[in-house]
Amino acid sequence: MGNGQPLGAGGVRDPRSGRLPAPAPEVFRLRYCVCGHASPPSWSEIRRTLQNLDGMVLDPGLAEQGQPCFRYLNPDTGVEACFRGYLTEEPDEVGLTFEMNLPRPGYFAHEALPLAVLVARELRLDTRPHGPDGPTGSPHPSKESLLAIWLEQNSQARQSRGPAPSARAEELEAAWEYLTLREELFWRYGRRGVAVPRVEFVRRRKTGEVLRMCRWARLAPSIFPPVDLVYLEDPPPPLKDGRILSFNQISQAAHRWVRDVPQPIYHRTYLETEPSEEFLGILAALKAQTMRSYEPVAVEELDEI
Repeated sequence: MGNGQPLGAGGVRDPRSGRLPAPAPEVFRLRYCVCGHASPPSWSEIRRTLQNLDGMVLDPGLAEQGQPCFRYLNPDTGVEACFRGYLTEEPDEVGLTFEMNLPRPGYFAHEALPLAVLVARELRLDTRPHGPDGPTGSPHPSKESLLAIWLEQNSQARQSRGPAPSARAEELEAAWEYLTLREELFWRYGRRGVAVPRVEFVRRRKTGEVLRMCRWARLAPSIFPPVDLVYLEDPPPPLKDGRILSFNQISQAAHRWVRDVPQPIYHRTYLETEPSEEFLGILAALKAQTMRSYEPVAVEELDEI
């Protein structure tokens, strides 16, 4: 199977017509294989299963080359992975892989590995995890078994990469949990004009400490994610644009306006449509910094501690 170049439904060339490059240490890769003497799924079945997954998009560039891959990307969390076709020379392999770049924070695995397991179960397949030295691990797909292999390979990739900015694992996971529910929070609050900001990561230039930050535009009604810093955008006077405040200081000094909400995930809200003079005065008195003290950090560059 996969040694020819059959066309899939709709005239899309079967992606299992191209050879797969050798696994690299910085890529976590699973190959899918048939269980026992079962018949392998057709490419149309594979494609239909992948298309039904939320967040999955066919890569148009590779599709034109006859070797399309389906990419998963969550724009809120930054988690990405792909399902790629290849020409297999093994009788039990179906010509499909699941791949993730390494190293990555742990929550990437918690979000993406269930997709790999779901595809295996939907198509009644086993998996063959691959590392730099070849196949490894149990063929029976479960998140737990794949996570153990992923963690080992991720650790090796971190060592190969060398020193990198680091953040506490619990802080990264708290940000991820918020971001996975950002769409739900938007539907809950967005219709009332309440902002649901993203979480950014910055590194303090002086100490190297990595902190979480969100942006607050015009002091309008807003959700506050689990963050350390708040960047003020176009605030009313006497506040100045681009000032960065400590969220702990905001929540302590302005607790009358910033409220705790436990559901659907713990978050804080500011719901005043017009900031009072008292509130503005409290914020103006807080110690502020600017981005000159920080530099942006992409989440995929972070190590966990």
